[in-house]
Amino acid sequence: MCLPTYETYKQPKTKEFLQMMEKLRLEAQESEYKKLINPAPEHTTLYDTNNDEYVSPVQAHKELKNQLTTIVNVFISVGSVSYAVWYWTASSWGLRDSYRVLLTVFFGLLVLVAEVVVYMGYLNKIEEARVKEYSKREVKKVIKSYNLRKDT
Repeated sequence: MCLPTYETYKQPKTKEFLQMMEKLRLEAQESEYKKLINPAPEHTTLYDTNNDEYVSPVQAHKELKNQLTTIVNVFISVGSVSYAVWYWTASSWGLRDSYRVLLTVFFGLLVLVAEVVVYMGYLNKIEEARVKEYSKREVKKVIKSYNLRKDT
């Protein structure tokens, strides 16, 4: 059983077509080179809100370390203020233990709320700065270009 052979019509390539193909090939090589030199950053901030993207183990570790450090710092602040109020109310005022406990809890909660408000304000400032930085438009200008292609 023999299959028929078909000949395809080949149109000759014009000079303009070959020049355009060479130009497109060079542009593709240039864009590939630029991607190799300046890759797009995977993560822009520590508090990236996009859950669709992959979070690397290094990024997750850095975020976890930052959160744990913040929690420990808040507990140290609250504990220090609570102890200072407890000690001060006994030595300076000579209050009964029930009043001392109430003052210690009140000032401890006051410091806790203040720490949380300051930290949330800090996170909001970072988010605003990130949004502002994204909205900036980078303008690039070509100052000088060289033609390295040898025209024959």
